[in-house]
Amino acid sequence: MKIVGFSIAAFTVICLTGCAGTTASQPNLVGAPGAANGAASTAEGSPGKETLPKANLDPAGTRATVKGGVRVHPVTGAKATRLPGLSSATASASAAKANASSTARTPLVRSPLPKQASAKGRLAAGHPTLLGQLTGSTVIVSSVSPAGNELQVGLSAVGAGSATDVLAAYRAKLAPLGFTERTVHAAEGASAVRFTRDDDVVTVSAKSAGKQTDYAVFGLLHTTG
Repeated sequence: MKIVGFSIAAFTVICLTGCAGTTASQPNLVGAPGAANGAASTAEGSPGKETLPKANLDPAGTRATVKGGVRVHPVTGAKATRLPGLSSATASASAAKANASSTARTPLVRSPLPKQASAKGRLAAGHPTLLGQLTGSTVIVSSVSPAGNELQVGLSAVGAGSATDVLAAYRAKLAPLGFTERTVHAAEGASAVRFTRDDDVVTVSAKSAGKQTDYAVFGLLHTTG
């Protein structure tokens, strides 16, 4: 029993001495990384209140902060009130809308179109006045002929003035309505101009004879602009 008791006492002393030694050496094993971390913390500054080098300042001089390992620079410019480019996009949309409105044509003829007709010495029934004879002119013959959504218009007349005057008079009527013109081939001694707007076409030819000018107007007009 004495031998057993001595053994137990000796084992206890050994364990206490060994554990104490292990405990005493533990801070040195764990303390090495801790010391490195401590040095790094001292260099960087305390958590939540880091001291940043001047290179980390934004152009306005405002100091950045670090949150979760991400460097954040505060916004210093004027506060945005709309998405970038929104103003330009709105302006472009407005311009497109205005352009669409400007190109919306008012038809020169409307449904129902007049029935086919012709007349001598006057305008035929349903003949558009826009393409009628000029002031001071005499109608020789006129006609209208519908086909689907289009109306063919014809006029032959004679009036005072030159061929240039006749062409200028119809130009003054059609240009404000959006018609553009180009010179086309005409019979010898005559002048001719073709006016176009979308699908509408008006051709005017004139030939001077002394103090008078014989002229003809042919139009192809549509009920849609």
